[in-house]
Amino acid sequence: MSAILSTVLLWPVMLMADEPDGFPQERPPQERPPAAGGFVFHTSLNLSETRAGENVLQGGSTQAFRDSNLGFVIGGGYRITSSVALDVARLELDADRVWSELGGQNIYGNGWRVALDGTWALSDVAGVYGRAGVWRWNMQVRGGFGLGRRSISGTDPMAEVGIRFGPRAPLNLDIGYGWYPMDDLDTRLVTIGLRYHLP
Repeated sequence: MSAILSTVLLWPVMLMADEPDGFPQERPPQERPPAAGGFVFHTSLNLSETRAGENVLQGGSTQAFRDSNLGFVIGGGYRITSSVALDVARLELDADRVWSELGGQNIYGNGWRVALDGTWALSDVAGVYGRAGVWRWNMQVRGGFGLGRRSISGTDPMAEVGIRFGPRAPLNLDIGYGWYPMDDLDTRLVTIGLRYHLP
């Protein structure tokens, strides 16, 4: 009985001994990873670079070309787990400044992406994200100098990786690099955007 009484009386002293100054210290709140479930929305601007070898555009120019332009992505999804979300997005690839290299043609591309979006939070400040899936693309070749307009479409795999700032917060800043092939057209994206998940 005396042992139990001593423990009860000494318990506050033991708690104070664990603190640096003998008094309870205020500790900063810790960011918690988002729980599974809940919707995710995101949008981004991208700088795209499209490359192709000779004779890729049948019936058009036989020259190889390389072109860089601005575009955007808008999409959303649903968190399957605290770190993985199913993502669906619309991509617009403005690639129309290639007249001189394609003998009077220009190209314009867009598509839909379905991918898994994963986050590896290294800290509350930054983490790594990756996306992998498929995308259905459509490329229009707009003719010039007497050439007609043609459309090319298909489905190809895609991948994207980058840095996610504030990975445990509701609002994230993403900076990434993506690979979006279109048959023999090789398209790479450098993207910067915002991502928000509902609690």
